[in-house]
Amino acid sequence: MRILVIEDEEDLRDLICFTLESQFTAQVSQAASGNDAIRTIESSPPFDCIVSDYAMPNGTGEDVYRYLLSKSLKTPFILVSAYAADSYPIFREYPIAGFVAKPDIFKPLKKIIESLNLGKSLQGDGYCKVKTSVILKYGLLSQDLYIRLSEGKFVKIFRKGDVFDISDFERFKSKTVEHLYLKSSDCDAFLSSLTANLTKVLESDPLPEDALLIAGASVEVIQEVNSRLGFTPQAHELTKVSVSLALKSIVRDLERHRPFDIEMPKSQSYIATHSVAVAHVSCGIASLLGWTSGPTFLKLSFAAFLHDISMTNPDMAKLQNADELMLQRHRFTEKEVKEFMVHCETGAKLVKELKDMPPDVDLIILQHHDKPDGTGMSQLDHTKINPLAAVFIVAHELVDFYAGHGAGADLSLFVNRLGDSYSKGNFKVIIKAITNSLVNTAVAS
Repeated sequence: MRILVIEDEEDLRDLICFTLESQFTAQVSQAASGNDAIRTIESSPPFDCIVSDYAMPNGTGEDVYRYLLSKSLKTPFILVSAYAADSYPIFREYPIAGFVAKPDIFKPLKKIIESLNLGKSLQGDGYCKVKTSVILKYGLLSQDLYIRLSEGKFVKIFRKGDVFDISDFERFKSKTVEHLYLKSSDCDAFLSSLTANLTKVLESDPLPEDALLIAGASVEVIQEVNSRLGFTPQAHELTKVSVSLALKSIVRDLERHRPFDIEMPKSQSYIATHSVAVAHVSCGIASLLGWTSGPTFLKLSFAAFLHDISMTNPDMAKLQNADELMLQRHRFTEKEVKEFMVHCETGAKLVKELKDMPPDVDLIILQHHDKPDGTGMSQLDHTKINPLAAVFIVAHELVDFYAGHGAGADLSLFVNRLGDSYSKGNFKVIIKAITNSLVNTAVAS
């Protein structure tokens, strides 16, 4: 069975393809717009089914369907859209094979394709395949991964909790390996996790103006970091969207949890500007590792906005560790000192109480004052620190570096300041990615 998936949102397109490849014996092709899809249809063997969004730049789903009608092609056409198929005159006049409403698309889509009797559902070997490009976007593995050596023979190469980064992706790409495999028993959990994260993005509404003012408070720092590290425009835009989504969701959930008695920071406070900066920089660093999915950015953004929110004195957010607190203890009350000493645990507890919080956010917050050598606040070393927490820790350090040295500071000084203690485990990969980006940016300029 040959299926063409047409969707301009890359994350959603990859998830639809993963769903189809993991549930059916199918060869799935992709297109990012209506016109791209038409060119693919013209240059490829016939497709057995087309799954298409409606509203896309450079050609809509309607354009594709009209092309099929003009060529008298009987290819079953399934519309995936936030608006019902009968709201479009073309689909009322010429009925399509099926309609799936966003954002809850995966189970209904499977049911429609099964009803068309186009091909067989996957059976037998107990594994389902997933593209390495999809795995890369989520970085931290929540299930074991296998490689297929031959028909029916699979070998485990990644364990749950391992990190899959850009170097792994390139290694498999060089060997023309585009897919790895999950056990069938893990496939639904993997898909459910991705779906839950993506649904947050699909269901989001525009934010009020005052929230956007908070998110835009660190423009100077953000622009400098982006230009110096060579973050792509796409990563920058997705970061901004993620920060907006995070802030809206945080405000919503905090309003429902009055017992915590926590106030959102005002737009001019240090915590507000610091939080926006850490969110942007952590997402930028993640993008250097190839972890460019919306859900990954969303986790880092949630953590950025919540990691210091339990402290009543915004000046305490400027402290990096307990040693700095002891040197400046005369500036703070006993209550504020106690708040600082437990704010990692308090923030993590808050996250667990919030509705539908993505996984890993509590760990990022819990570990954000840890160090790779084990000298941080909870004394975890690089072997125990969550991979996304490691990204967040380095981002936190970088924002602090800019706060002390100014937006024009030489980032090579920052890398040197971290020293050998950051040359182990996930931290080594992160620092290497930053260093490579500095070199590439210097060469390009």
